[in-house]
Amino acid sequence: MKHLLLLLFPLISISFTCIAEDAAQPVYDTENQKVTSGESYYVLPAEHGTGGGGLGEFGTSRPCNFLVSQAHNETDLGIPVRFQPPNQYSFDGKILLSTNVTVSFYIPTTCVQAMYWHVGFSPFSPSQPHDRVAVGKNEGASNPMPLPSEFVFRVEKYDSATKKGYKLVSCAGKGPCKDLGLYTSKGTRWLAISDLPFVVVFKKYIYA
Repeated sequence: MKHLLLLLFPLISISFTCIAEDAAQPVYDTENQKVTSGESYYVLPAEHGTGGGGLGEFGTSRPCNFLVSQAHNETDLGIPVRFQPPNQYSFDGKILLSTNVTVSFYIPTTCVQAMYWHVGFSPFSPSQPHDRVAVGKNEGASNPMPLPSEFVFRVEKYDSATKKGYKLVSCAGKGPCKDLGLYTSKGTRWLAISDLPFVVVFKKYIYA
């Protein structure tokens, strides 16, 4: 009996692993292809006519430090991003719904560190604090390793009667992950923690 259990245990473990992988659904791009960590993608509004384009970065007064914002022009695709499992590198792994990922802008810069997204305090509205999504670090500062929860995001499916697509959520701090939406200030729409999610799709970046 003991030998039988020893033989069955690896098979049971494999079965549970397969069930878990089957339960985790892939994220798809606008061409219905699976989003992977080896490619880059524009983050675009799921609906046209919303008055803005894709997500990009807006500079602050600090070098190598930016905030994520929506392009003003609907034809502007923004800056492509890459999704990766946190604290590890996977070149072609599938990005799955409801699993932890890091997000970084895939763009050449003079800044040494990777342009990771993370949630931080808004420097623009002290009287009305909003947790904005920031990018990068001050020049000369390095990203902490392993990356803390402020750098952890997830992709969730969004399916309502009027809108379909995905939403990004922040898993910073304790408690459940929080939706990311657009907060308008000083004529710009900033990506921030919000009760109203910004519903998006992912368009694959084609290398020139």
